[in-house]
Amino acid sequence: MVWMGGVNRLLPYALTAAAVAAAVSAAYVLQAYVAPAVVGLKCEGISGWELRDACYMESAIVSKKIGLCDNIENISIRDKCYWDIGRALKDLGSCESIGGLRQSSICITSAGVALKNPDACDRIGDGQYRSECFYSVGVNMMELKVCGRVVNSTFKRWCETEISSKFTDPGECDGAVDTAQRRGCITTIAQTQKNPVVCDNIPDEPHNSECYYSVGVKTRDPGICAMVKNQTYRRWCEDEVNAALN
Repeated sequence: MVWMGGVNRLLPYALTAAAVAAAVSAAYVLQAYVAPAVVGLKCEGISGWELRDACYMESAIVSKKIGLCDNIENISIRDKCYWDIGRALKDLGSCESIGGLRQSSICITSAGVALKNPDACDRIGDGQYRSECFYSVGVNMMELKVCGRVVNSTFKRWCETEISSKFTDPGECDGAVDTAQRRGCITTIAQTQKNPVVCDNIPDEPHNSECYYSVGVKTRDPGICAMVKNQTYRRWCEDEVNAALN
């Protein structure tokens, strides 16, 4: 499980599901008395890391003091604390004041998602974390153009595919940053709908044939392979489908 405000992806700040569940459950127990007495509450006096970490996390959110997240022992819960407080504060300056690059990046990404502001990601100095930020903001905003700002090729592909797979009309791909992204968007729709006719929105060859090929392979349908105009793509499609069926 990965915490990205509802989006699952393999990010460096991956969370341990059991640890987060334990802390979140403990946080609900603590909410009743953390909120009214957050200033005087001594989380360090609580025995058991689950309750203690939940106390610090809840206290950080209630008091809007990012520094309290630093006291959390479990790294997964600490990351969730930075994510939650970034989303709650929507304050990029506060996120930048966090000491660690990774923790600051998590906070900025969360704030960028909450603000629907991809420009927030430019505040992240590390290219990998910046790509993850653009991915998160782009997917949450459902904006292909934001995916175009992702430098990491893997995250860029994930971003474009995740957004395009939710589209139902090829016209929605017109928001693409360039022709190549638009073609990829239309191809993803054709694959998701298992409908090769969608590929006709890509008129030029060999890209039209490449789209038909991808749908034929995904559906394992020899009939779709027969519709591929380009001989090379048609042969590839037939070979891959035959291998999958036999």
